[in-house]
Amino acid sequence: MLASASVFVLASQPDSEGGSDNLPTVLAEAMFAGVPCISTRVAGIPEMITDGVDGLLVAPKDSEELAAAIERVLADQELLERIARAGQQTAREKFPIQATVAELWKLLREKAGVKDPRMKRSWW
Repeated sequence: MLASASVFVLASQPDSEGGSDNLPTVLAEAMFAGVPCISTRVAGIPEMITDGVDGLLVAPKDSEELAAAIERVLADQELLERIARAGQQTAREKFPIQATVAELWKLLREKAGVKDPRMKRSWW
């Protein structure tokens, strides 16, 4: 469903104590899927999205700026396609699948005791 979306909007904002997700995974997933992204300048999101390059960023809690960004992307096909392509490239560069899978595999082996299926099985 994500890949078929026209645009992905994540209106993150800090909670009442100032906390927030550092970098919401769903944002990277949308970018990987080639969906143009609009989000807010919260926590690590500006490290993932460069405003106007590979997505659009707005101030948190500014519904008018958010609505204008959504309208802008949906009204400008060239912008929509450009930030979608650039966002996908950014996601690939920041989270290369080989490195991500290698790190996950390492954690599974170390922390969860998962055995490498390529290893010869030993039976007691």
